[in-house]
Amino acid sequence: DVSDLEPCLALIRSAQEQGLKVIIGLPTCLTSAYHVSPLNDEYTGSVRELIRYLVRALKDEPGVSAWGTGHSLERSLRYSDDDFRRYLQRHYGSLADLNVFWGSNFPTWPSITREQARKVDAKAPYQIGRASVDVAEYQIWAFRETMRLWLEAIRSVDDKRPVLTGRVTLYRSLASIPDGYDVVCVSMPPDVLETDVEAHNVHAVDMARRGGKFGALPVLRVPFRSSPVYTQDKLRDWIAQAALHGSNGFALEDWAQISEVYELEQRLPERSRHLTRNVSSWRDLTFGVAPKATTALVYSPYAEGFEVTAQPVYGYLSGLLPGEPSTLINGLRLGSRYGLLDYLCVDDLPQVDLEQYGA
Repeated sequence: DVSDLEPCLALIRSAQEQGLKVIIGLPTCLTSAYHVSPLNDEYTGSVRELIRYLVRALKDEPGVSAWGTGHSLERSLRYSDDDFRRYLQRHYGSLADLNVFWGSNFPTWPSITREQARKVDAKAPYQIGRASVDVAEYQIWAFRETMRLWLEAIRSVDDKRPVLTGRVTLYRSLASIPDGYDVVCVSMPPDVLETDVEAHNVHAVDMARRGGKFGALPVLRVPFRSSPVYTQDKLRDWIAQAALHGSNGFALEDWAQISEVYELEQRLPERSRHLTRNVSSWRDLTFGVAPKATTALVYSPYAEGFEVTAQPVYGYLSGLLPGEPSTLINGLRLGSRYGLLDYLCVDDLPQVDLEQYGA
C-alpha cells in the first residue's frame, strides 16, 4: 500500500538492526488498467510520479542499499499498431522516406500496421527485409525506452544508490537494457527454458554482463521436492558456475525452500548436515570477479531461436534461421577450452577494446 509506508519502513529498520541490507523493489509495471508503453502518456506520467514519490519517501533510510525495477517487463509491455506508426514517424520523418527505404507504396500512415509491414517482405529471402526488421526494432526500442523511463525517474531523485533491473526472463531482452543500470537480474530456470540442469542456463550471466557493462545476478529456482535433479549439490554447483562466469552474487526465487531444509538440518548430527556445509562453502566464493573472455559474440535479437509456449526467447523474427542463435549459444554456455565468451550488442562495439579477443 503506497499510501501507508510505515509497514515498509518498519521492515527496513528491522532488517538494518539485524545487519541486513535492503533492496527496494519498485512497482513499475503497474496494474493491467495501464497500457504499459513508452508512448502512452497516462502510463509514463503515472509510473514516473509513483517512482519519484517512493524514492523520495525512502531514500533517507540508511538501511536502503539499492533500488530495483519491476519483474518481467516482457509480460506487461503492450505493443500496438498506433505505437508502431509513431515509432516509424520518429525514425523516418516522412512517409515518402519510409516507402523508399521499404520499397513499399503505403498511401497514408494509418494504412501501416505491423502485419502489413511483414507482408512487404513476403517475397524476400526468408520473408525478412527492412520492413519486418523495423517491426522487430520497434519492439526492441519499446522495451529499452520503458526500462530507461524507470531508470531516469529513480536517478532524478537518487543518483547515488545502485539500480538493479527486475527479473529479466527472455534472452532477447538482455540486448536492450539501457546504459545506467548497475546490475541485470536474470531468471532462466531450466524447467522453463533450456533443460540445463548442470549450469542453470549460466550463459544468461555472460549475456547480461555485455562485456563488463553491467553486473549480473542470476535468480535461481530451487524446488527441492519437485524433481530429483534439484538437489542441494545442484544448487551449490549452480552458484559456483555463476561465480565463475562473473556474477555479482546470486538470488533465490523462494528462500523458504532453503529455510525448511536448513532448519531440519540443524536437528541432524554434524556429519549428516549437507546443506549447512554447502552454505559455508558458498561464503568462500569470490563474486564479481570479471572474467577475461577470449571470444566475443556480436548478438542482435533478431533470429527467434528456442521457443517457450510459442514465445521466441532469443529474438523477434520468426523463420530467419531456425535453431539459431540458441544452438550456438547453448553449445558454448560453459565457454570453450580457450575461455569464456562475452556477448556484445552493436551499440557496445565502440566502447569495447576488441583487440582483447582472439575471435
